[in-house]
Amino acid sequence: MLPSLDDFDWLIVTSPRTVRLLAEAGVFETPRPERLRVAAAGAQTAAALGGEGWSADQVPGKAGAEPLLRALLADGEGATSPPGAVLFPASAQAGTNLPDGLTRAGFQVRRLDLYSPRPRAQDPVWWNDRIREGIDALTFTSPSAVDGLVQGVTDPTLHSLLLCLPAGVQGPTTGSAAREAGWTDIIEARPRSFAGLADSLEAWFLAASDPSPTPDTLLA
Repeated sequence: MLPSLDDFDWLIVTSPRTVRLLAEAGVFETPRPERLRVAAAGAQTAAALGGEGWSADQVPGKAGAEPLLRALLADGEGATSPPGAVLFPASAQAGTNLPDGLTRAGFQVRRLDLYSPRPRAQDPVWWNDRIREGIDALTFTSPSAVDGLVQGVTDPTLHSLLLCLPAGVQGPTTGSAAREAGWTDIIEARPRSFAGLADSLEAWFLAASDPSPTPDTLLA
């Protein structure tokens, strides 16, 4: 059960999925408390909030937990009163940098795990067919997506084949998860969006297809 938003100064939302779950819980059907401010970790999350009729008071220029933390700390600089109470609904697998950083700064943070991703067993036949058809890259938009794929692949040969593919990621946290899982070719979205991920992958493939100059080509 969600706590009353009347008890909080900030609602921090870090993904459109969280917005959807809050909507299903009826959060946006009641008037927004006057004291409550809302922070969104990126333009996509802010747009999802806007679709529910709520505007975000704080949206960092770059998406992600770290830029949002910096923005919230900067927002409170020079304030004479304590930072206030924060409600942080998120995935059970969400990182702790944001809530821990706010707690160190004096915020009273209540974390609420709204959902927990469950890995689904991956069919090696399906994946092998896709690989034969010509998969050029994998894309991950969250650390839980990386973990879900790794935990769902039980065939060691398939696991090795997947690690040979480049991994496009949305953000450094997802990149770290991919790196820890064994991927070596990691392409981070710049800017951090679906379009940025597509553009970054395109640039990576173009660079990979352009052979580096050798002494022979330089002398030719």
